[in-house]
Amino acid sequence: ELRRLEEEAQRNRRLRATGEMAAGIAHEIRNPLGSIELFSSLLKKDLSEDQDKREIVEHISASVKNMDRIISSLLLFAKSPQPSRQLCDLNELLKELFKDSSAILIPQGINPVFSLGKDAIANGDSHLLKQVFINLIRNAIQAMPEGGDLKITTQKSSQLEQPSDQSDYCRQFIKITVADQGGGVSEENLANVFNPFFTTKDHGTGLGLSISHNIIKAHQGTIDVESEEGKGARFILKIPYWDYELDKK
Repeated sequence: ELRRLEEEAQRNRRLRATGEMAAGIAHEIRNPLGSIELFSSLLKKDLSEDQDKREIVEHISASVKNMDRIISSLLLFAKSPQPSRQLCDLNELLKELFKDSSAILIPQGINPVFSLGKDAIANGDSHLLKQVFINLIRNAIQAMPEGGDLKITTQKSSQLEQPSDQSDYCRQFIKITVADQGGGVSEENLANVFNPFFTTKDHGTGLGLSISHNIIKAHQGTIDVESEEGKGARFILKIPYWDYELDKK
């Protein structure tokens, strides 16, 4: 137990140092990006009759937006999440996500399968938890380029557990599972999936799962992954259940 705590402390120090560096770099890059975006939009207006050159400018604008998305991820990673804790219906949050095509686009061949338990009411920040679910669901979709079942389950625990911050009280949790039928994660990579900037994809920042880990930890919850190569991956979250006696105070 002592060794685990020491390793956790070392990881937190590394993350803090990495976050501070990332935030500094992100701010330095964002300012000139704003200028590029402004001038490209002005140039696009001037080239309204030259379709070939207009397409080049549109590529510039798209690249700027992609860079801005990466910077937003860096800043979110660098900032320690401070959840606004409130009553949050996780089932409704997940249903709304799949109705919002701007948040999650379900490609042809991906089959969402829901098994939503009753009373999945969490003590959490719906905005931050939405970001976690988006990250996990997008990862699952990307893991299945040939299609497959995307299984999402919620279940309220039947027994009391201790929160991840080792508080001196116990409470119930909501267990959420996001499972795919993709190629899975190798044993070698399994220990690194929540590390910042770690990715096995050709494109991506490697920050989505690290950000998700930080958000769930800030909720006094846990996030784990189970996987074997060729057998898909299962991400398992535990988020505190809304305690009507404790949390309403």
